[in-house]
This record gives sequence, C-alpha cells and structure tokens, in this order.
Amino acid sequence: MDSAIRPFKLRFFICDAVARQYLKRIQNPNSTSGCEKCLVQGVRYRNRMIFLDFDAPLRSDRDFRLRRDEDHHIGEAETPLEFLGINMVSQFKLDPMHLVDIGVFKRWLKFLLGKLKGIPALLSNAEQAEVSRRIKVLSTNMPKEISRHPRPFEYFAKYKATEFRRMVRYDGLIIFKNLHHDVYFNFLLLFCGIYILSDLSLIERHGDLADQFLRQFVAHSAQLFGPHFVVYNVHNWIHLYNESVDAGSLHNFSAYKYENYYGVMKRYLLSTHKPLADNERNGRLIQNSRSKSVLDSEVSPPGVHNDWEEEGAQYTTLRTSRFILSRRLADSCLSWGYCHTS
Repeated sequence: MDSAIRPFKLRFFICDAVARQYLKRIQNPNSTSGCEKCLVQGVRYRNRMIFLDFDAPLRSDRDFRLRRDEDHHIGEAETPLEFLGINMVSQFKLDPMHLVDIGVFKRWLKFLLGKLKGIPALLSNAEQAEVSRRIKVLSTNMPKEISRHPRPFEYFAKYKATEFRRMVRYDGLIIFKNLHHDVYFNFLLLFCGIYILSDLSLIERHGDLADQFLRQFVAHSAQLFGPHFVVYNVHNWIHLYNESVDAGSLHNFSAYKYENYYGVMKRYLLSTHKPLADNERNGRLIQNSRSKSVLDSEVSPPGVHNDWEEEGAQYTTLRTSRFILSRRLADSCLSWGYCHTS
C-alpha cells in the first residue's frame, strides 16, 4: 500500500451484541444493566435475564461518557473509541440481522416448535406438519430472485439468516395463517412493525405505528409465551423505531451487505498477514468481480419454444440486473409499477 492519507468518516458501528460489548467495554447483554439503549433493570426469571420495563429512561452519549450508570460499564477508563470522539450510544446500532432474524424471530419459532429445553411446543404435531406442508408448496412457487427457497421445519437447525428474513418479511403471512388466533395475531404485530421499518417512505408516514406494533408485540409475547420470552434481544425491539428514525430503513444498518461481501473479500486474500494490504492490491479484481455479477440483460438462444406460429425469435429466459423472467411458472410473472393508497 502507498503512504497516501485517505480521510473517512465513521457513521455507524454495525456488529452483533457480543462485539458491541467488547468495543464499548460494557457488561454482558445478559447482565442486570445489559441494555445499551435504556436504563432498564433486568430480573432473573427461570434461569434467564428478562427485561419487562418498556418505559425506562433512555441512555445518552453524554451519560455514557460520564459513566452515570456505573453498573453498565467495565472499569472507569475511557475506551479508545471514546478518545477518538465516537458517540458510544447513538453510533452503535442494533443490527437487524442478528436482532430481528436470527435473534427474536428464530427464538419465536423455537417457542412455537418446542426447540428449547424445558419449554413445551405451542403448536401440536399436526399443526407443525400443516405449516411444513405449506412451506413445501411455497417452495415450488418461489421465484429465483429469492436466494434460499423455503424448507420445511425438519431442516430448522440448518436455517440461515436469510431464511428467517424471508419468513418475517414475505411468506410468513401465508405459512402461519389459520393457526391459533393469538399466535397469528402475534406474528402480524411482528410482521407489520418490521415491514414498515424496512421502507423509508413507510417510516416517514407510519413510523409511529411501527413503534406501537413492536411494543405491543413484546408485551403480547410475554402473555403468549411467558415472561421468560422477553430476554435482551426481544426487549430491544422497543428501540428499533428510534434506530430507524436516526439511520433510515433497517437495511441501512443491517449486517447483511457486509456478510454477503465477506466471501468475496476472502477469495482475494493471499494470507492472513496484512489483510488490508491484500485487499488494496486486489481491489481492482474485486471491482471487476462485482461488475461482472450484474448483467444489463441476457436472453437464452432464440428458437421455437411452444406451439404458437408467431413470427420472430422466441426465448425461454430473460435475465436483467433486477429480475429474471422465464417459462417456469414461478418466474413468469412481473408486477409493473408500484401502487399504494394514501
């Protein structure tokens, strides 16, 4: 690498709870004063730390620097990031990938399916089989734009974060429909809140509703599953709206885009020694890789692909940078434009 100085500005730190704890030198998320956003005091219940106060005073960057809540910090010395002027509360965002998808929603499914030791399943075997059947039907009708197609609950232990995300934002409405009223109502609170916070225009118009939905989801979950459901991750859903007001839609401060690019970066590392220099040296290759992965348009070889006697070339597949159209039923539809009511 050359010796040039490249100025940059840090907007947010996007990482999971354990990494945030390490960088901020604060207590474990499962401690009494573990919440990073408010002064709620956790209580031990059924061998879990739960946080049931939804109206505790919020933490501020100034209070963090002054160590107003001594129980929240590990030691009194400033962290290196504080020395650089980093705001230790507002610039550390609650990552939706770890908090929403593989955090709360995965836990929600575990409670439904009885995947946690000592906690009985909320759904009967027949109900679980019916949900798995719907998932299999959906899988055959899922377009190629969805990278991971739905898998039944037999593969639950192998679910990836993107599979939980797909359920939360898309097909969960169909998968969990016709379950017990309280279960589906609970999911709708979850779905509506996350759906609004995933779109900047919806945040501007209905952000306060999203806040109400998510707070009601946490409270209703405590009634549906029991107080032991409301652990650190679940409690933090009451802070998601404030995070979106500051940073925009959930995608803006999600770890997905960095996790997705991690594999590309690893391919161009020659060794674990001086990884930044390797990435700088191979930056052009990475850029070329990125540009080649996005096609302006691509069509299959022309030919006659049906019984119609139409003039002109016929094609089986159209690929663009945004979508794929083909003769396959799941890829044969295109919604043109965006319609919404005021």
